[in-house]
Amino acid sequence: MSFDAFLQGFSKEPLDAVRERIVRELVEPSIESREPGCVRLITGDGGADVYGCRDGPIDGFMVNHAHGREVWDLVHRVATVAAFADMPAGCGTLLPPGFDRSTLPDGVPEPIVKVESGADIITAIERG
Repeated sequence: MSFDAFLQGFSKEPLDAVRERIVRELVEPSIESREPGCVRLITGDGGADVYGCRDGPIDGFMVNHAHGREVWDLVHRVATVAAFADMPAGCGTLLPPGFDRSTLPDGVPEPIVKVESGADIITAIERG
């Protein structure tokens, strides 16, 4: 099974240097290959293509062809550190711990659900 998701920050403030460094450190060990604007992640049980990886400020990612469970744990860790909402295709908007719901714009996909783990993301996606 393969899923696609968009991780997006909605704060008016960009990621500070510390959070951006942590996000890069979380993703780096799983990078198998790089293309302009895209990296291929490999985890113990799957992987994903991640678009939006660039040298400039990070304001979001598109996770494409994600499969396996470990990649969703990584997505959840990144979303938590970066305070990104996770919007999987065909699903509602998933919010990591500490996400400031007041930063969400009108019109994000419903339902809006708090998630505590990669497993919670998978459950939300499977429920649609």
